[in-house]
Amino acid sequence: KKGLKAFSDLYDKLNQPMLESDPTVLKAKIQVLADLHLFVNGISPLDTSQLGFQSKDVSEEVEDMLYNQPNCDVNILSNSLRVTMLTDMYQHLDICYLKAKAAYALGLNALECQFHQDAERIFFESIYILDVCEPLALGM
Repeated sequence: KKGLKAFSDLYDKLNQPMLESDPTVLKAKIQVLADLHLFVNGISPLDTSQLGFQSKDVSEEVEDMLYNQPNCDVNILSNSLRVTMLTDMYQHLDICYLKAKAAYALGLNALECQFHQDAERIFFESIYILDVCEPLALGM
């Protein structure tokens, strides 16, 4: 039950006023938000496979953090606020693997909210980005 705490602590370190204008920090924030969104929804941020836990386990951990850790960032623990922040930051990214991953996370959210047309558009954008961006490694 330390996954959410690790994401929260990392985001808190990146969310400092003096770091706001740094484009590398923006990318790191997007990475944390996209990975957290996948993790909370039971999907591995590394390979998008299903993780072996129930969503109620994550809900219990969120409640525990909100009540027992007053310094945690509520915005990243709330699905709607996290998606709003990710959507806002997503628009500032150039075409890269991280943008495709963020689009995938946003597409999953749209699908979960039954916004099928939005989900289809966002998933297509994710695939398009993967198709046009430089591969992460040779042969990929």
